[in-house]
Amino acid sequence: MMVHSWDTILVVVKVVDNESGREYFIDADAWTLNDRWNKHADMCVQYAQCLKRNLLMESKGEIQTPSGSNNEISKYITSENISIYTDVWCSLNKRFQQRMYDPNYDLLKANWSPFRPVEWLLPLLTEYNDFRARMYEITQDVYSWSNQSDVLFIADFPADPEQFLTYT
Repeated sequence: MMVHSWDTILVVVKVVDNESGREYFIDADAWTLNDRWNKHADMCVQYAQCLKRNLLMESKGEIQTPSGSNNEISKYITSENISIYTDVWCSLNKRFQQRMYDPNYDLLKANWSPFRPVEWLLPLLTEYNDFRARMYEITQDVYSWSNQSDVLFIADFPADPEQFLTYT
């Protein structure tokens, strides 16, 4: 049995209306009861497809927005030509928080198969694994300051795409 401890700090779901060029941000919890989908690439694709279907149905008046979701973007969508992007930041088993998926990858155009590598999944950053002992020391020091103190370690990929290619 494998035990995984996930710590998710951010999930951003962006919908782009490709006809008008407008961008909208969706409450990631508006159409689902749990957050398991954002930890699995295949479920992200399914979530994006369901979200598109629901937004288009809602814009046509076929379904209602889930109660309490504050999600009214479907009335602004002008076409069926939309794109959906996710930006998920997670930590698995107390590693650095890092971006899991390429935030510039349109999940509605995903070429997913259980027999091929996931194109939009970013590699695990392992360069600082030996820093865990030092992270623990820093965390203990910060926690000693007060009960309201917190520590968050974040790892990210270089902004320059040429540098990114050296990681993959």
